Amino acid sequence: MRWGWIITLPLTVIVVVFAVMNRASVHVELWPWPWDAEAPLFVLIGVTFILGFLVGAIAMWVSGGRHRRMIRELSQANVRNSRELKELRSSNAHASEPSGDTRRISGPVGQGSA
Repeated sequence: MRWGWIITLPLTVIVVVFAVMNRASVHVELWPWPWDAEAPLFVLIGVTFILGFLVGAIAMWVSGGRHRRMIRELSQANVRNSRELKELRSSNAHASEPSGDTRRISGPVGQGSA
C-alpha cells in the first residue's frame, strides 16, 4: 500500500500543476453527435480521468465476477460441510455413549463354583 503513494503523489502534483497552468477555454466537438461546448482544458482533462477510472473500475468488476461467484459457492459449501461435520460429531458422540441396558457377563457358564 505504501508503494502506491510513490506513484500517486507525484502524479497528483503533476495534474494539479497542469490544471493551474491550463485555464484557457477550448472548443470541444463530438463528431457523431451534434454537440459542442466551450470548457476549460483542466475540466476536460479531469472529466477524462474520471471517465477512464470509472471504465477501468467497471471492467475490473466485470472480470472479477467469476471469482466472486466461485468464492460465494465455496463459502456456501463450507457452511454446509461445517453443519454436516457438527451433525456427524454429535451423532458419533451419541453412538459411543454406553446405553443403560448393558449386562455384565462374568465368565463362562459352569465354571467358578465347585
